[in-house]
Amino acid sequence: MRVVVVESDSVNQKEFTVLCGTLEFEVEAYRTPEELEQALMDGPSEDRDLFCIYQHDESPAIYDLCRSIRAAPTYHHSPMLMLYPELQPDLVGRAMAAGVTETFAVDQKVQLTAFLRRFGEFRQKISGHVLLVEDSISQQRLARAILEDVGLTVETAVDVPAAWSLYKKHIFDLVITDLVLAGDDTGMALIQRIRRLETEKGDTPIIVMSSYDDDARRVELFRLGVNEFISKPIFFEELVARTRYLVLNSQLKHEVHEQKQELEKKNRFLNEYIGRISHEFRNSINVELGVAKMLEKKAGFDERQKELVGMVKNAAEHQLCLVNDILDYMQMESGSLRLDEIPCLIHEVPKTIAGMFSYKCEDSPLQISYSVANDVPEEICVDQTKLNQILMNFMGNAVKFTVDGEVQLDLSLEQKDGQDWICCQVRDTGPGIADAEREDIFLAFNQTELGKNETQSTGLGLAICVSLAELMSGHLAVESEVGKGSCFSYTFPMQLVH
Repeated sequence: MRVVVVESDSVNQKEFTVLCGTLEFEVEAYRTPEELEQALMDGPSEDRDLFCIYQHDESPAIYDLCRSIRAAPTYHHSPMLMLYPELQPDLVGRAMAAGVTETFAVDQKVQLTAFLRRFGEFRQKISGHVLLVEDSISQQRLARAILEDVGLTVETAVDVPAAWSLYKKHIFDLVITDLVLAGDDTGMALIQRIRRLETEKGDTPIIVMSSYDDDARRVELFRLGVNEFISKPIFFEELVARTRYLVLNSQLKHEVHEQKQELEKKNRFLNEYIGRISHEFRNSINVELGVAKMLEKKAGFDERQKELVGMVKNAAEHQLCLVNDILDYMQMESGSLRLDEIPCLIHEVPKTIAGMFSYKCEDSPLQISYSVANDVPEEICVDQTKLNQILMNFMGNAVKFTVDGEVQLDLSLEQKDGQDWICCQVRDTGPGIADAEREDIFLAFNQTELGKNETQSTGLGLAICVSLAELMSGHLAVESEVGKGSCFSYTFPMQLVH
């Protein structure tokens, strides 16, 4: 690409030349407007893609030069930049009136570089496959030559049957069609055929070219699924610009679709693989747990032997916890979690969960308690397994980090926006959570500083709870004060059993 620069200051001219060199632009440099005027008089060159003119004073010669460039048919649509020592509204207005397209201050080097880089990208050749449907052979040949000049592969047809045959045979990044075509069918018939396809080919971008330009027709075409409309006679710079945008967008969309399919394929394989091995993992771990529990009950072991059996049992429980967390997280990421809402005796839920942790805390000073408000119904419809999982996670964290004091599980009924909600809260008298850590505590693999010292944790528990809560149309919250304790809550809409 060639850039023409007019600048009397050799330092500025050199800086601009170096900048263009980094962008792989060729520079044609002049020191005065008169030098460029003479070059233009010697004959226009189609190789000049962009003009950049420095203006240091209010001399009319610069603006006359701009008008001369714009008046030349070869450069009628060429971008023209003007650089000032300092931008002023009246100077910018004069420049625009003379045909300048963009203005910059000399010190706006970053903005100028960005403009030139994007302009260079716009002028680069692109690859793509285009179907051009035009019954005027002269118009077809001209449009084809212009599109092929920017790097595109173009297939042509003069009527709908021939175009449809090509469309079924090839994959196209873009379809460009006239409305009035040879034969009985119009371009609208081709558009309808394409848009009625259920496959990805039905989403191929379409540009319509037509001399019938009225608002009603445009609206009708856009409703059919046309992406762009170009009025005839065609301004080919506009055709190239719209074609470039739609082809690149179509290719990007196709690439994203392929990557999505590949990721889904890998995700399915991973889930199937984990599903196969999870059963074996759990079987082995449950055998370890069973043997350890049997040995715990066996008499005759000395203290050291009991300690070793306890270590085996704890290790097995830790392994089972890790496997379950990982499997739950994989299900969550793959979107395969499903609700199984059945009648549930909700009063029994906190009783059962509190009882389990009371058993675990028999030999510690920690007190486990629970309560259910009187207005909570005896029976509701809920996915009890997922509800238990959330509450078990809350209770497990509270018990893990609370050395003494109390952990309490409460169920109550709330009303919000005319809807009854069940609120489950787990309060503890543990160390609490700092404000900075509380913001990200529900993110996967994120733990508090205290949690990072806990070896039996994956950092997935609360992230899994978030997904479970969203699946059940509920939400999680946490309140905490360092040194006094925390309160984790889960609130979900109550659904009575009918």
